[in-house]
Amino acid sequence: MDTVILRFLEGLRCPAADAFFSALSLLGEEGVLAAAGAAAYFLCPQAAGERLLFSLLTCSVYTAGIKGAVHRVRPYAAGCVTRGNGLLLPQGKDAALSFPSGHAAGSASFYLSAALRPSAGAYRLPALPPRPLHAPRKRGLPALPALLLPFAIGCSRLYFGVHYPSDVAAGLAAGLLCALVWHTVFSCFYGARLHAFAAALLPSLLFLLSARAAPALLQTFAPAAGAACGLLLLHCLARGGQAASFPVRLLRLFTAVLLAAACLPAALLLPAGCAFFARFAAAFAAFGAAPLLVGRRRSAPPAHKPPPPPHKPPRPRVKKRRARSNGLTFPA
Repeated sequence: MDTVILRFLEGLRCPAADAFFSALSLLGEEGVLAAAGAAAYFLCPQAAGERLLFSLLTCSVYTAGIKGAVHRVRPYAAGCVTRGNGLLLPQGKDAALSFPSGHAAGSASFYLSAALRPSAGAYRLPALPPRPLHAPRKRGLPALPALLLPFAIGCSRLYFGVHYPSDVAAGLAAGLLCALVWHTVFSCFYGARLHAFAAALLPSLLFLLSARAAPALLQTFAPAAGAACGLLLLHCLARGGQAASFPVRLLRLFTAVLLAAACLPAALLLPAGCAFFARFAAAFAAFGAAPLLVGRRRSAPPAHKPPPPPHKPPRPRVKKRRARSNGLTFPA
């Protein structure tokens, strides 16, 4: 069945379709999603940005580990179909890392997390006044585009012959699972979200027992572990802080990019075994040092209190006069 679908899509290839599916596939590239996750963390409200980042990093780490452990050959390398020529897409992909689709998993975890937005009360934020019964509820991305975009990105990977349909289905399921898990964590256990993120990364180290999975896992685990350590440090030094104003957030994002760019060249200069530490340092500097260097985190605002009852002016005090006796007596 996989081969039939791939050959059907191979027969639809043309220059216009190549450009269209190249643009879709570019939306699921690891670098594009990483940049979107970092921008969401720094520019969006604190809870929403953290949830998008945690879902994307967790899904990327486990997808990389499973890819290396399964070691499934891609369709074009197995001779099922020929590989399509995508525009602006990397051509140096490992031919034995087919299952599951990283594009489908990463895009599903990110875009579905943007659509699943718990209410403000579920985030344990300061209590808000009750919402009117018929008032529109604020949400993130519309649900329909958030569902269709990961599916379309997965279809683009089938069009180019770099994944089987089962790879894409497994990637979409993994992304949906990560989005639902972090939706639940942020809705019910918001106070323990950072510790849950660090704990969620630890089981992925079991993939290191597989020699084939270790290189692919370490490449993705390094920035995730660096981000977790940086966020835990930030949480300890600025406990209870809220997100700063938007200009300060934008300046923090620019500082984070500069710090990460200063650390990444070391990954090219150092030996292959030391590239892990360069990636770790880049993520740690971006998510831990940049918010501390640029602007102080404001203290949490006081909880919303119901308005006091309307002020009533005090009643004027009337001085009572005692009746004076004129000395007359009356018979009983």
